[in-house]
Amino acid sequence: MRYDRLVADLETLRDWLEVHDGPHWAEWLESSRRQILAHDGNGLTHLLRAYGGMGSFNDLQLSGKMSELRTRIYEDASELRFDLER
Repeated sequence: MRYDRLVADLETLRDWLEVHDGPHWAEWLESSRRQILAHDGNGLTHLLRAYGGMGSFNDLQLSGKMSELRTRIYEDASELRFDLER
């Protein structure tokens, strides 16, 4: 369930970003999503790298719903990566 929700959420946020923010973060999310769909654990690492440091995905101003989605994506990706590392 968490995996399916993550993939769907990445698609939703990617589509929103393509319209409202430009290509950079939309392309980052799509690259991560493709890797995750291919069951490549590096996709989770790639995705989570977007969330740290100056100029990160966290710094992007998003509307309420999209901000909540960004947080849920982070939480799901973190849990899935933790599960893979066990």
